[in-house]
Amino acid sequence: MDYEFTAEENKVLAGIVVSARVAAVSIAATGVWKGATAIRAGHFGGVVVGVCMFALVALLWRASAAFDRVVKTEGADKENLLTAFGELTKIFRGLRAVQLLLLALIPMSVVVGIVAAASQR
Repeated sequence: MDYEFTAEENKVLAGIVVSARVAAVSIAATGVWKGATAIRAGHFGGVVVGVCMFALVALLWRASAAFDRVVKTEGADKENLLTAFGELTKIFRGLRAVQLLLLALIPMSVVVGIVAAASQR
């Protein structure tokens, strides 16, 4: 027999869904702003950050949908919860990849700044 969450436990999980979706919308709005301002300024790094933010939004939305399935279905809570945890793992991997990408952009930005300063002399 599969475990079925109680109504109170489902409320906790539903709160995760709402919070994840609010965070996703907020990150998406920030990504649009960051990408748009970077395009206008001609900064490639900002565009990359904006695109990475949208990738994370997609992962976050998928995770929220997986938690939503736990709340809205019956008879498969354990399997759905494990799927949701798998989606969270993808988010953490995505965050790690974005962090590494941003760290790689730092030296590149320094070199571009040095070259730009040298060419103005």
